[in-house]
Amino acid sequence: YGDIQLNHVVTLDHSGSMDSPSDYTKLQAAKDAAKLYIDSVSDGDGLGLVQFSGNNAECDDDAATVGTNEVSVANDAIRSLFKAAVDMISPDNMTSLGDGLVKAADLLNAPATPPSAITNNYVLLLSDGMENEELYWGQANTVCALPALRDTYPATDAKVNAIAFGPGSDQPLMQEIGALTGGDQTYVDVTDSAAARSGSGGSGGSAGSG
Repeated sequence: YGDIQLNHVVTLDHSGSMDSPSDYTKLQAAKDAAKLYIDSVSDGDGLGLVQFSGNNAECDDDAATVGTNEVSVANDAIRSLFKAAVDMISPDNMTSLGDGLVKAADLLNAPATPPSAITNNYVLLLSDGMENEELYWGQANTVCALPALRDTYPATDAKVNAIAFGPGSDQPLMQEIGALTGGDQTYVDVTDSAAARSGSGGSGGSAGSG
């Protein structure tokens, strides 16, 4: 048996729809979940961070790596670097969920691993799933002349653990992303009333690697 290499890419939606409700926004809840997940990544595992939004222009890339431009070997310094990068993310414009997932898969497929290693790749997708710009997961990408991402993404072998934030989130889409990639889906309630019940703190859920 070879060694097992675990790689993780936290993929965070910072589109405008994540900037609500006012007391404790979906984006803040997602950032809190991202930092909890980063803290849970073991030393020696691979760790990357991607943010995505949209600019109402296609066909272009609406996702970017954050912290480092690669899957880095996790240790205390790397975890601190990525958590600081998460804190700096702010809401912006539209939602190209597919661009975020593709960027995460590109990161996961880049690291060289020993020939004997068994690689398990995980994407933690933090979003409300309200995609409104290509690349789309759930429909054909006509401007980019590409099929729906659901038809091609499972071949990347990245298991997506999707966390949907807020009652307006597209939970069926997030559930499908988790199911088709061998991952999971979780819902986090983010409303003014939920924030009041919890004292405006906490993410309402934890982020596991699946």
